[in-house]
Amino acid sequence: METLKKAPTLRQNKKTIDILELQLPQEIRIKIFEYFEKKELMRLATVSKSWRDFIFGTPRFWRCMNLKLSCRRQSKHNEAACWYAARLGEHFRDLTISCLHANKHIHCDTMAVCLRKLLLNLRQANLTTLIITDLRCRSARTPIWSSIVRILTRILSRCGQLQQFGMPLVQWKVPEGSKFLNTVLSKARGTLHSLRIDGFFKPVTFKKRFLRPVEFDQLTNGILALNHLTQLGIDYFILTDAFVDALSRSYANLRKLTLFLNGSSCFIKIISHKSWANLVKGCQQLKVGLRMISGAYGLHTYALLDLLDPVLHLSDIRIKCTKTFAFYNMRGALNEISHYFSHCLVKLELDLNSSGRSDTEFLGLVRQCKHLVHLNVSANFVDLETARIAMALVEQRRRDLSVRDLPGSSKKRVRANPPDA
Repeated sequence: METLKKAPTLRQNKKTIDILELQLPQEIRIKIFEYFEKKELMRLATVSKSWRDFIFGTPRFWRCMNLKLSCRRQSKHNEAACWYAARLGEHFRDLTISCLHANKHIHCDTMAVCLRKLLLNLRQANLTTLIITDLRCRSARTPIWSSIVRILTRILSRCGQLQQFGMPLVQWKVPEGSKFLNTVLSKARGTLHSLRIDGFFKPVTFKKRFLRPVEFDQLTNGILALNHLTQLGIDYFILTDAFVDALSRSYANLRKLTLFLNGSSCFIKIISHKSWANLVKGCQQLKVGLRMISGAYGLHTYALLDLLDPVLHLSDIRIKCTKTFAFYNMRGALNEISHYFSHCLVKLELDLNSSGRSDTEFLGLVRQCKHLVHLNVSANFVDLETARIAMALVEQRRRDLSVRDLPGSSKKRVRANPPDA
């Protein structure tokens, strides 16, 4: 009797096929690996030496990078960011450095030390985009700032096509910060089209009076010398009527203007209605965003309403106040926003406390702002039921917009039948 041979198992028949050994065009190989995220590419690089050389040697995989820094010096984010910068920094083109703070503090000196360590590892990058967000190094020591300036200046000197630059919420001292910004503007005068320096400077006040440094005049002249500016984020206390009028004449293609206000903004000079009207008339596609943060000072209603003119197309409002019961007359503020900006408001974020309840006014604002599709509120002037109703309205509005944008959802044109032959 012939003995039956045991069938081979699936594991015995399985053959490993190296995708890099296949005779595929290089473009197809790159296209396959582009479907993986950065963390997945790092795991794939451990498969073999050929895979590691292919992944680390392909610049397209590492053009757009978002590195994270933490104010905790022993954080894994910092180690990973420094490794990416040292090993793959030569492939970076669009670099965003996001600063993560462990606590809800306004000032963080440790983050400046972590940023300097990261920049020291970023040696051979030729960037077109550099954005460093939420640094909050208001009281960092002067040697650390001087070292960061030297390193950033050396990095930007190799960036011949810098198109986007941003350092929002840095809180830099005016002399050092303005000198660095003038260097950036002079090097990227012909290529820069997006500049975000909202919250870049530490305001200078004396006896509740804002002192406008003379360095701001040179800075505004450098901004007006840019050839292709389309997006600008800037501190409100830098603006003057003359600068706003010059913006309306020089940049007809300016599409986004972000204004940053802080607790000392209630002591500064208000831009006139005529200047804002000229800006809206000269820049017809302009949308304005507002970011307001306060810590030591309270946010009065006029700090929001009197500093912004109703003629502006205000599409984005973000207000954060760390002081308890620091926003006064919240009802009036909500009514004014819904009255003047209901036709253009798209995004609203409120993280503050008020001295009274404003449930009715808040729901009225959400209902009247027909384009409001992004809402994030953490405040004590509304209860949980009011917040739930408001979020439900915004969510339904977002679903309606998504259905409206689906293919085939628009009304079809009715076409007459052709005449019979």
